[in-house]
Amino acid sequence: MDTPSLINRIFERCESERMLPPLKTRLVKLLYLAEIEYFRRTGKRLTGLEWRFHHFGPYAAALADQLGNPDVDTLTWSMIPRQNIDDHDAQVAISQVVHEWGDADLNALLDFVYFETEPMQNAKRGDTLDFASVKPLSAWRPVKLVIDSKKLAQLRKDLTARATQYEQLRVASEVSENLLESLKEWDADRALKLGRGDCKIDPKSLA
Repeated sequence: MDTPSLINRIFERCESERMLPPLKTRLVKLLYLAEIEYFRRTGKRLTGLEWRFHHFGPYAAALADQLGNPDVDTLTWSMIPRQNIDDHDAQVAISQVVHEWGDADLNALLDFVYFETEPMQNAKRGDTLDFASVKPLSAWRPVKLVIDSKKLAQLRKDLTARATQYEQLRVASEVSENLLESLKEWDADRALKLGRGDCKIDPKSLA
């Protein structure tokens, strides 16, 4: 995929997920992570960019042609006409990266890119990043939680029994007639004795 189309698609995904458009620092990292995710799925590169360990993180010098000075974070991007992406893995990679990192805390994003992606873990400053070190998706095995069916059935049975007991305990409180009459008399008595105006409290009466 050519770089402008990839950038365009990242902006489109941010808009569809109601995220603010990324500034240059975040955009570069999203491009890099899209490359990582695509390689993880296919074993192939998504673009022809040459990523290097530049200063503190990954950067491709060719991006300056589209994004301008890498030291200036502001970015003005003119959307190119939308192009359909026939590559399903590319669509999934871009969508997943934007969903997870498009509006994530920037420091968390930088930490992940610098320390958790395989090409950066094996590189020194100035090196070309090696995507061959990226673990394939098949290497990430989901953890399965196995629960004994009999124990699960017993837990559900016990929970149902407890719920029935709790329901019986939920009895609305009732106010006695004596209490209501006493409150009415109290309010009536106070209304007769207390006149309108400022209220003053005598500290001596509280002793």
